[in-house]
Amino acid sequence: YEGRRRVESLDLSRSFRNAASGFLLHGPILHYWIAFLEKDVTAAALSILQLKAIPPNSSIEYGLIAGKIALDQTVFAFGFNTVYTIGIGILALKSIEQVTDSLQSTLIPSILASWKFWPIVHILTYSPVIPEQYKLLWVDFAEILWVAILSFLSNAERVDTSNDTSKAMIVEEFDVQPAVEILLARYVEKHGFDHCVDPNAVDLCDIDAIELNDPILANRLRESSSSSSD
Repeated sequence: YEGRRRVESLDLSRSFRNAASGFLLHGPILHYWIAFLEKDVTAAALSILQLKAIPPNSSIEYGLIAGKIALDQTVFAFGFNTVYTIGIGILALKSIEQVTDSLQSTLIPSILASWKFWPIVHILTYSPVIPEQYKLLWVDFAEILWVAILSFLSNAERVDTSNDTSKAMIVEEFDVQPAVEILLARYVEKHGFDHCVDPNAVDLCDIDAIELNDPILANRLRESSSSSSD
């Protein structure tokens, strides 16, 4: 029964939007970005240093890898996350105000979260260990792992079995706005589950306690709870 509930609650439209954005945005953009870093940035570095090739296992090679990672996690990360959020908002037929609010709420948290994972991945991505033709495949593999981690952190059900079963039902049925969900997941990651046993269920969160640490998040949770009850 619980398994059927999960299948029935699958948001097909949201799944379609994410699939479309991955096919139309992520794949093509990342392909050309990697090519730009590997060819144009490398060529620029060779020109500046007046070299014909990057010496292997040298400080120059390591510095170039670090520079590519820095560009990836700043220029590309901010640019792509902005385009992605806008694209998802357009596909969801959201208003300009809703898209802007979502962008303001999720851009910085998503960038900060990515810095805990992607720089380590890109040590391999932009090194000679992985041939250029396989770099995109490697990043896509890492992306699957990254999404799985985010999904686990955001959606893991942590309901105390000693409580009544009605709380478990709330976890299944309560809907949290994606922007608020990201903020709440980050809060739980930082402060633990004492104030919120599940990031997907505002009813299971002690908003007054959260307000002591994050007043802005507490206000967003109250707004989300009010809009859902309406």
